[in-house]
Amino acid sequence: MQTGKSEHKSRKKQDWEKLYRAAILESDSSKLVERLEQAKSAILARGRALARLTTGHETEQKAIDRALHILDLMGDIEPKP
Repeated sequence: MQTGKSEHKSRKKQDWEKLYRAAILESDSSKLVERLEQAKSAILARGRALARLTTGHETEQKAIDRALHILDLMGDIEPKP
């Protein structure tokens, strides 16, 4: 069972991951831009939080870097009419 800081850390990681999954799985082009923005915002916030911590978050930081790259690629794709 997680308590205190580790539970909060896990929840914050899950927050950005949930928004990221929602963005990459969004099939409604009218909702895609909003989903991408929500995911990017949460990912960037988590990245800033990790930057303030000392060590032990390299794996999550790599996942954040990959997720941002994928979201950027998705944002470059023109939606179909």
